[in-house]
Amino acid sequence: MSISKKIRAIITKRGQIVRKADDFLIAGLADVQNNLAKTIIEKLSRFERRGGALAAGSANNTEMLSIFERNIKSALRNTKYNDLIKGYLNNFDEMAKLGQQTAQAVAGRTVNPSTINALKKIEIERLAIQLVDPKGIQSNVVDPIKRILFRSVTTGMDYESAVGEITNFVTGTQGSQGFMQRYTTQLARDSVNRYGGTINNVIKAEFELDGFVYVGSLIDTSRKICTDLVNGEGVFSDLRKDGAYRIVDLPIIVQRMKGNAGVNPDLTPDNFFELRGGYNCRHEAIPIKLTQRQLALWEE
Repeated sequence: MSISKKIRAIITKRGQIVRKADDFLIAGLADVQNNLAKTIIEKLSRFERRGGALAAGSANNTEMLSIFERNIKSALRNTKYNDLIKGYLNNFDEMAKLGQQTAQAVAGRTVNPSTINALKKIEIERLAIQLVDPKGIQSNVVDPIKRILFRSVTTGMDYESAVGEITNFVTGTQGSQGFMQRYTTQLARDSVNRYGGTINNVIKAEFELDGFVYVGSLIDTSRKICTDLVNGEGVFSDLRKDGAYRIVDLPIIVQRMKGNAGVNPDLTPDNFFELRGGYNCRHEAIPIKLTQRQLALWEE
């Protein structure tokens, strides 16, 4: 098997891991959202109503709103949300193994395991702050629900309409996911992909590699910037030779990526391997050692 085929096999495996992890998380979060919505609606049914609408200005409703935050947090604790996130973290171990396989394929050596584990710890802590830390739960789960409830009650919204809006937001509608499925899976996916990219960045630096390939499957929703990088087309057509790019051209590549839809505004040549084509990007930049034949193509 050639180096190129080894790399593509690793990319395929990595994509399978991420897709399987997504499916696991999305399915589990459906139950979490359903249970959360059920509890919220049960609590909302106790609010005072007038003529089928939530009573605006009711002292009882105002008091109940003040404790609703506690109800939401309690309802979430009674789901398997934390267990789902813990289960997802196992994917970082799989990405570490594939990272070492990448190092072996492109450099004939592996990275110091302590370095890989340190990077994993950093990324897991970053994800935990966003998804399970009290501040993350507050901003990503509690506050969005509180805003809907506050508006529904203070404006005297029709009760059935309020129930429908909350249900649609929390559990999703036909053809769309609920709010926890949307934000949790994107954060988790971006985190595990960032970890894989961080390992690639370490491989590039540790083994002084001077080139990279930008690979991954293209689908209808792939950003043009990623499509052009994968194919070596558009604004990158003059920078790719024989399927590869040079590390020294990263400042030019990043500059040409800036401002494109979905590209992380924090993207720099130093974190290119981590952030790649932007949010939710499933493509990879794999560092390689350019051959003399490839280097000669730039000289020409």
